[in-house]
Amino acid sequence: MFNGVDMDLLSSEIANNNAVIFVGAGFSKNAVPKNQHIKSKFMDWLEFVKLLGSKIWPDISDENKLNAKCTDFLYVVQLFKDRFGEDEFYKMVKLAIPTNDYVPSNIHTEFLGIPWTDVITTNMDNLIEKTFNLLNLPYELIIDDEQISINSNPYLKIMDLGQYYGHIFY
Repeated sequence: MFNGVDMDLLSSEIANNNAVIFVGAGFSKNAVPKNQHIKSKFMDWLEFVKLLGSKIWPDISDENKLNAKCTDFLYVVQLFKDRFGEDEFYKMVKLAIPTNDYVPSNIHTEFLGIPWTDVITTNMDNLIEKTFNLLNLPYELIIDDEQISINSNPYLKIMDLGQYYGHIFY
């Protein structure tokens, strides 16, 4: 057992092509900037919502008060979109996800080099796809439920739940 994970069972499931992995937003924070001049950073949900909150409530400079206002993530996102519109929201998303400034790290290649059956993610960047391209692993990108086939494909499927109503941010 490792942190509550039965490693023998996990190894067996990977060997039998039964292992599916869910990759969350923290994984992107492991990416490497393309050069030393890159200042942008990937944001997690809290950082992103606080960015939106700072635009909604520009008069709040106290970090604790802003944190208190930003506890309901979906409410803050909706309030931002209602006040500033979809286009401005997409601009903020692009600030939070600087995917074109980054490349996958060793953590990406080692972790995604494990023969998972499927990868499911809510990430809106393309670092997983970049990693599979680096590893020369074929994959199918699925961003809509209708794309999921019942047939078992001989390649990995990336179910990208993070795409926002068909908008791809990279």
